[in-house]
Amino acid sequence: MYTGEPERQERDWLQERPNDLKRLDQMEGWHISEGDPDIRGWSIVDQDNKNVGKVDDLFISEKAQQAIFMIVTHGGVFGVGGEKTLIPLDHVSIDRQNQQIKVHMSGDHIKNAPKYTTDTRDFGQFYDYWSGIRRPEEYEGRRMEEAETRGMREERVIPEVEEHLEARKRAEEIGEVEIRKKVETHPETVRGTVRKTRIRVMRREVKPGRAPEPGEQVLREGETIHIPIVEERLEAAKRGEVTGEVVIQPETIEEEKEVTGEVRKEHVEVERKGGGTVEEEEEEGR
Repeated sequence: MYTGEPERQERDWLQERPNDLKRLDQMEGWHISEGDPDIRGWSIVDQDNKNVGKVDDLFISEKAQQAIFMIVTHGGVFGVGGEKTLIPLDHVSIDRQNQQIKVHMSGDHIKNAPKYTTDTRDFGQFYDYWSGIRRPEEYEGRRMEEAETRGMREERVIPEVEEHLEARKRAEEIGEVEIRKKVETHPETVRGTVRKTRIRVMRREVKPGRAPEPGEQVLREGETIHIPIVEERLEAAKRGEVTGEVVIQPETIEEEKEVTGEVRKEHVEVERKGGGTVEEEEEEGR
């Protein structure tokens, strides 16, 4: 596996977009080819030769056996608090003598690149970002000259992408139903039978000279007998009784709705500069 120095690049990986990328430090048994530099830990400089970060690791395509992206830490102070992004190796030059990687872009391009974290799984955003940034003309010119000397005549396919809207559903609370119980009061009368004590005092004559019989209560002088008088009273006791019920049952209904949004459609424009002949022709899609 080699790191992809510009003079050895023969394919446009940003167009081919390999999706089998893995970090080199997590690939057991893989190493950088003999004669190629291990650029991990090297500093990154922009097109103005300003130090903007360092290389942490490489993303490798197993199928291509090629390093596609560098994992770069940039910003922060003395390496603390920086952010990570991915930079394609076909946008850089390798300075072996100074152990530097020169990115042929401004520092703002690196600063504005998508952020990379260990949870990143979508490499498309990095392909999209760097594919939309043109390399400096002198850099492109040098690459074209090198390609011509190698006799590169590979066909390049540039896809034209058109976006389409896709309707997706998500639940959204648009209101609520409040259910409350209201209690009304009204008078109610019930009837019942009650008992009460009534004292009846009777006098009756006895035979003259009868002595008190055993067990008879005899009042002594000044003694009083108290007999309680009891009366039952009605009290109102309440008990709940179910007289009916309310059933609450949500119902889902379907209705047709529309959603409108802006979509983009790509068109590849061919512009000829300088000499040479450019022929355009229509070909049926594959």
